[in-house]
Formats: sequence, C-alpha cells, structure tokens
Amino acid sequence: MIRGKEEANANRNGESAQTVLAGMQAPGTDFGGERQLKRLALAGRFVARLVGWATGIAESDLVAASRGLGEAARARQIAMYLLHTSLSISYGDVALAIGRDRTTVSHACRLVEDLRDDGEIDALICSLEAILQPVAPLFGLDREV
Repeated sequence: MIRGKEEANANRNGESAQTVLAGMQAPGTDFGGERQLKRLALAGRFVARLVGWATGIAESDLVAASRGLGEAARARQIAMYLLHTSLSISYGDVALAIGRDRTTVSHACRLVEDLRDDGEIDALICSLEAILQPVAPLFGLDREV
C-alpha cells in the first residue's frame, strides 16, 4: 500500500533519501544518442528507486515486464508521471526508460493526475517532486530550445 505523508521520509528499512542514490552510476561520457539513452535509463532507475523507497515496493517490481500486483502497478504509474512532469521527459522517452509503451505512459499520467485529488496521494507526489526538483539537472536531459 502507498505510504502516507508521515512515512514518505523513511522506508521500511530506515533508509534516508540520500541512500536511495547508493549504487547509482553517472551517465556515460560518450556523445550522441547512446549518451542520451544512458541518461534516460539512469533517470528511470533513479525515479523507480525513489518511488519504490517511498511506497515500499521493490524497484525490481516497478520495472518488471509483467504488470505485477496492483500496488506495484500504481507505484510504476507514479514513477512514469514523475519522469514526465518533474523531469520533462516525453512520453516516448519515459516509455524507453521504464520499458513500457508510449500509450501506457500517457494513460498513467492521466490516471495519476486524477488520483492527485486524493490528499494522501497528492502529499506523496508533492514530496517526491520536491526531492526530484534539485536533482533533475544532474540527468542532463534538459532540452535546449
């Protein structure tokens, strides 16, 4: 079950938000499309780990090929929503990062936006957005106009 606002700051193992970063690798130093794909993968993994930490769902369940349990599916939808809204990643690129279809990402974003009417879900998403805001530039996914 998705945890409430009080539990959003510590997971079931007592890890802090900083330990969510443990094991993360910096993007590659190569140039071109491969570099962008690595950064997308890193962003997807980071957000999946962050959402898993906040909800108590294993990262592996969030990125699994199967739908899994309802709780894992909901957490995955929140991760897709955050990748799109907080990191400004297109539906197609979120689909690449999470291993889903672009239309699935679109559906997830619409669904989570509707779920934000629930105060508990909105508080969880707001806290995750606050964590993502300062780290978003680290992924180097800014799209220059």
